[in-house]
Amino acid sequence: SRGRQGARPLTPEIQRVVDLLASNLQQGHCIEDLARLANLSPSRLAHRFKQETGDAPIAYLLKLRLRQGARMLAYSSLRVKEIARDLGFDSPFYFTRQFSRLYGSSPRAFRVKALGARGLKKDRCIPDTAGPAAAGSDENGDPSRPTNTYRTSCRARCGAPSRGGRSRRVRHP
Repeated sequence: SRGRQGARPLTPEIQRVVDLLASNLQQGHCIEDLARLANLSPSRLAHRFKQETGDAPIAYLLKLRLRQGARMLAYSSLRVKEIARDLGFDSPFYFTRQFSRLYGSSPRAFRVKALGARGLKKDRCIPDTAGPAAAGSDENGDPSRPTNTYRTSCRARCGAPSRGGRSRRVRHP
């Protein structure tokens, strides 16, 4: 869906492409394969996709990846390079540059701000996730309800000992 209120629903051809992009964030996609999925020519797909979503297909994929990256930054303890890799970026520097363009701050600054908004400090326990698809969401996929599994090295919050700087997963009640 487009994120614009009152917008018409996507046509089935474009919805198939959007669904594929959303379910395969880390995979590389080319316009020819997406066009085949929609039963359209590449140029017609590009035109209709932009008309219906407001973005070209690859720009739309980039925004999906960056939105998921923002959720992962806010709700996981994964490093920026791990998030970039999990989302299909070849370079953490490219991820950082694109993230900064979209959100107006670096991934690190975004994480600090997100943690502050949730009342956590950078050195405190923050929710861990099972991967890009589950980042920052409960078992039903709701991002507003993070899981209660934490990756910690924070003795102050949960009493779990640090192991040489590496964190381990601890399930909190």
